[in-house]
Amino acid sequence: MLQVLQGMFLLDTVEYFCHRAMHMNRRLYGIAHATHHSMPMSAELALYNAAAEAGCTGFLIFLTFALTDVGFASFIIVTTLADVKTVWDHSRYSTHHLKHHVQPDCNYEQPFFDVWDRVLGTKATLEEKVSRTKSKAQ
Repeated sequence: MLQVLQGMFLLDTVEYFCHRAMHMNRRLYGIAHATHHSMPMSAELALYNAAAEAGCTGFLIFLTFALTDVGFASFIIVTTLADVKTVWDHSRYSTHHLKHHVQPDCNYEQPFFDVWDRVLGTKATLEEKVSRTKSKAQ
């Protein structure tokens, strides 16, 4: 169980920083992540990504797990749970990741926890993002 929790944190860490990097670099966004945001947000399309994003992020996740003491069984459990949670996050029942798809400069967390969003100041509620956007426009 401890390895699964450790794996969840590791996967979240890789996903957060990869996801944020893709949004902060226009070229990287265009090559790797624009495909995901070009589709309407829905559970059915949650894992629809460009090959560049899937390949690079997947490789970094694999490498991170390979360099730690998280076992293969825990890797399988964590990545399976991550896929299920990613589908949930893109369903109409999730609000945290919806905010990211509405205004993509926040809520990079994916898939389990919002630790990095909280620590690095990228977590926002929809109300906060709307009021911040209105303030910038005025």
